[in-house]
Amino acid sequence: MQRRTLGLSLLVLMALAWALPAAAQDSRVYVRVELWDVKREAWSAFVKDYEKNDLPVYQKLLADGVINEYGIDSAWLHNPEGYTHSTWHAATSMAAMDKVREAFLAAEKSRGEAEQARLDMEFAKMLNKHRDYLILAEGQKAKASKLDKAYFYEASVAVKRGGGDSYLSYWNEHTKPVYEKLMREGVIVAYGRGREEITTEGQDRRASWYVVADLGGHDKVQAALRETWSKMTEEQRRARWASIWEYSEPNSFRENMTRMIHWQITEQ
Repeated sequence: MQRRTLGLSLLVLMALAWALPAAAQDSRVYVRVELWDVKREAWSAFVKDYEKNDLPVYQKLLADGVINEYGIDSAWLHNPEGYTHSTWHAATSMAAMDKVREAFLAAEKSRGEAEQARLDMEFAKMLNKHRDYLILAEGQKAKASKLDKAYFYEASVAVKRGGGDSYLSYWNEHTKPVYEKLMREGVIVAYGRGREEITTEGQDRRASWYVVADLGGHDKVQAALRETWSKMTEEQRRARWASIWEYSEPNSFRENMTRMIHWQITEQ
């Protein structure tokens, strides 16, 4: 996030922060997520293809300030209907997303038609299926990081019609403070929440996520979240569950964990 010097006292800035609605204070980052179901025998080749053809383009785009994040990961827990890998990049505007597309088209042109056709054919043979999402990442915070090993954890739920504000209130009250504290302590590298910007699913699914350097970090985050429950009275716990049932669709809670292979993000 760009830092600006304003001719306002700290007291005035704090007053403005309290006066603004929560949504107005959020950072807005667009994330294009590409999900890939790669054939088992091609897992290694898929990553090598990314490292040779995609990674240099993303690194330059990030250095030029066009994007603020890129990555590739693999599923840590697999399921028959799921995807084995994902790739993604993030930017603060759709105009920047268009520059990403132009950069990849330029890279393809530089290779020549024959070579690109050969690469396309080899790549297609690696895949069982593929799909894309455009995610709006909100409330995102990150330390500038470049990691070849890390873990991404996501918990998502489908919210009822009109339940988005209730989900946000719950997240701000119960989840965000835990993430903020653990980020200050160096346990969490990045965190945020997200939803589809261009809706392709029938449900309005909201996700809360974080990145940790290792699974020991995941242990600490989950322990901290459980502790928020243990500190409550039984009446408070019932009220908290009631607030969850108020905004969420029944049986829609899902979790996901992936292992980062290459990931770089700027401070946000």
